Amino acid sequence: MQVSWWDAIAYCNRLSEKEKIPVAYRLLGEPNFVPNIIWEVKE
Repeated sequence: MQVSWWDAIAYCNRLSEKEKIPVAYRLLGEPNFVPNIIWEVKE
């Protein structure tokens, strides 16, 4: 099984939304281009 980075981020964000916690990743840009991925974890 192969999982892309985009799929892994989308999965993590869906789990966060399901659990009603803030998402940890924000995607900036288009999936067809080199993305800027921001990891936001607030303590």
